Amino acid sequence: MITVIAALKSELLPILSAFNITEKHPLDSGTLYQGRNLHILRTGVGGVCARVFESYLQDYRPRLVINLGLAGALNPAIRPGEVFRIDRVHCLAPTRIIPLNPLPAAKSLSKADVLTVRQAVTQTGERDRLHALSGAELVDMEACYLAERCAATGIPFAAFKIVSDLANEHTQKDFMARYKIYSAQLADRLQPILETERGK
Repeated sequence: MITVIAALKSELLPILSAFNITEKHPLDSGTLYQGRNLHILRTGVGGVCARVFESYLQDYRPRLVINLGLAGALNPAIRPGEVFRIDRVHCLAPTRIIPLNPLPAAKSLSKADVLTVRQAVTQTGERDRLHALSGAELVDMEACYLAERCAATGIPFAAFKIVSDLANEHTQKDFMARYKIYSAQLADRLQPILETERGK
């Protein structure tokens, strides 16, 4: 069984539609959607995702966890709408890096590092500081928690992100204007990868 995890329902809706999954169950502060050999888990944003994922692991043991979602660009050369497979996850306080093994079906995607933070980055100065500090190209609020828990339990973990904004003063406006479009584009790119992995 594969478990796909995202923070927001909007990030998951295109995947749910693509695989025709409608059965859902509340799980802590999240929601679990169940399909054949495929679970879709909405965890909420930030640290709460760790609690929801932990609740999930009490009852289920996936053979692969995939985190997908929207991310800000720490590297100003990256443009919104670009899709990346995550090569390494950077965590803060304490600083550590978790390397990920790429899925064979996803090797054609461009790779990037993602930095997980507790609050959305909405200032150019903070974006540039975090980029210089970590070297990561992208920023999110969940991947570190999930990657660490998977590493601790021996569950393979992969992550894919689509850039939704430039992590600056226009982030909120840019995100709200196109998050549904980007979520659909990410699902379109990932559907064949998920089908390949689910068929193994």
